[in-house]
Amino acid sequence: MSFCVSGILRDGLYHRRSIDNVVKEIEYLYYTYQVKTIVFYDDTFFPSPISLDQDVSMFTTAMTHFGNKIQWQVEMRPNVLLAMDDLIANRLFKAGCRQINVGIEKSYPGASPLIGKGVDSGKEVRKACLRIHKGAPSMRLTGTFILGGPDETSDTINNTIEFAISLDLIFAHFYPLELYPGTELFKQLLGTQGHQLWYQKIMSDNLPWVKYYMKMKP
Repeated sequence: MSFCVSGILRDGLYHRRSIDNVVKEIEYLYYTYQVKTIVFYDDTFFPSPISLDQDVSMFTTAMTHFGNKIQWQVEMRPNVLLAMDDLIANRLFKAGCRQINVGIEKSYPGASPLIGKGVDSGKEVRKACLRIHKGAPSMRLTGTFILGGPDETSDTINNTIEFAISLDLIFAHFYPLELYPGTELFKQLLGTQGHQLWYQKIMSDNLPWVKYYMKMKP
């Protein structure tokens, strides 16, 4: 994702934990502190649409150890969401998953290359949400959306809001497009002088907490 700073943290490296390792921590939390609700705040928990069926099968099988006494929610990238069918959704719900949070961000054609989410079809996202509700009618869906950017207009903003409403989400978050130093979007839009300008602003006593936002032109 060109706008997200997480990909450049720790020199762009990350370590995946095994399902067995994650389940052991859940066991510790459950038996030690009686934790019964968990949020997996990781949009790569199920990392790939190609391996989604296998990953879900392995994790849900492991979660049956708790007899559905633990309820949980998971973050998910939209390209992984598109690989969801009603059977996978049903399997997740039976294993205790009660909410899926999807970073949809943009819905109109042509927006995907700007932010690098890999999905450029609102219709496909809507179909995926319908499949989930078919397989697990009580599954809660939430979405995050980004407003702003060099190609944003009042029409595209209204389309994004209308699109979010059409998905039958329990709630939607709308954020301004922020530019973080080091990201590809920051470099693309602010050029070689971007870091110098950012540094000057954060060193200013008048602006101790600097954020760059992409605003829509009047």
